[in-house]
Amino acid sequence: MLIATVIASILVALISAASGVPKIIGTAQTVEEAKHLGVPRIAYTIIGSLELAAAAALFAGLAVAPLGVAAAAGLVLMMTGAVASHARVGDTFAAMAPALIVGVASAITLTLRLFTA
Repeated sequence: MLIATVIASILVALISAASGVPKIIGTAQTVEEAKHLGVPRIAYTIIGSLELAAAAALFAGLAVAPLGVAAAAGLVLMMTGAVASHARVGDTFAAMAPALIVGVASAITLTLRLFTA
């Protein structure tokens, strides 16, 4: 199960970093998405920073398990909020699917991390 934990942690960390960087630098797509969701630009920058922090903590969590647990739990909460934000503005399932998938992957990572801590 340790191998599954390592793989899940690395994959979710990479996805989280790939999602966080565009929010921090303010790409046109993320600025438009923030407007669509009714989220202030500064909040999207903070969300991106939290995603990067979670990615770093997932990597560090491979050595210090509580960091990995906290990072995965934080991502589950963030993705729950993302799905709720999409639902609030009436987005389709397809629009909220990426956040839902990352949330489920984070929950799996959290479960694996808890069992291997």
